[in-house]
Amino acid sequence: MHHHIPDLLLGLDYLLTTDVRDQLQQIDVPLLLIHGERDRICPPQAAQYVYERTNHCTFMLMPNVGHAPHVTQPSMCAHYIQTWLGGEKND
Repeated sequence: MHHHIPDLLLGLDYLLTTDVRDQLQQIDVPLLLIHGERDRICPPQAAQYVYERTNHCTFMLMPNVGHAPHVTQPSMCAHYIQTWLGGEKND
């Protein structure tokens, strides 16, 4: 398990040193942002920033959920994804 730590550190370094905000408007595919309302690692304002600067974007804020909602609330995330894909209605 610990053999993945260098990969994780490399990924974290990439996140700290790479800024692609000026390229957001170049995204030309449908985009779904699912974000936890209580995310303290990456605040919801960051997802809002992406949403406001991209085309064809849907932003779903999950109430009372923190970071990594796909891990902590997989069923709800799956529901949001299915809804976004047109598989069922969003409540």
